[in-house]
Amino acid sequence: LPISEPLQGEVPLQWFGRLQGFVSFVERENRLPGIMAADPMERTHAAWLHRQRSHWAAGTLSKERFEMLNESSPLAAECVAGWRTQDERWYGVCRDFGVFVKRQNRFPSNRAKSAAERRLYNWFVRQQKLYRRGHLQDKRISMLKGTHPMVAQRVNKWMSGDAQWQFALANLIQFIQREKRLPGRNPSDP
Repeated sequence: LPISEPLQGEVPLQWFGRLQGFVSFVERENRLPGIMAADPMERTHAAWLHRQRSHWAAGTLSKERFEMLNESSPLAAECVAGWRTQDERWYGVCRDFGVFVKRQNRFPSNRAKSAAERRLYNWFVRQQKLYRRGHLQDKRISMLKGTHPMVAQRVNKWMSGDAQWQFALANLIQFIQREKRLPGRNPSDP
């Protein structure tokens, strides 16, 4: 895609400038930038590309920006195709998980004879870990909860665990502020 001037009002110049820098790097190096590179500018390009993927996954990357990035180089197009593949794979497993729960009226087991059932179990455990680390996107949480009422109840339990943790943290902070010390083994300490 020959990059000249952005269409007025469609793509902000700052974003367009970042795209140009990214394209220049890809054309010069004939590879995508690496986030762990020694060169700070390469890391900047890699971080920018990562943010575009995050915006795309969250549904906040405009169609115009997505198309410009996709058409900017064959390597960028290959990278963007990978984004689609990852999401499609996640949605497929989520759908399979929901179908399993509906048919069996239970969650998959890690002790099952079926390798497919154990994979679904492990996938669901990974989703909980991702959620706890803050890496499970809201749209995926919603889709997961929508698969079955039992799943929604379990996911809501994860979320209420956050509320319990926040409550315990607030109590700890109040104790430290009031007593000017960390709690010990004293039964009266929280």
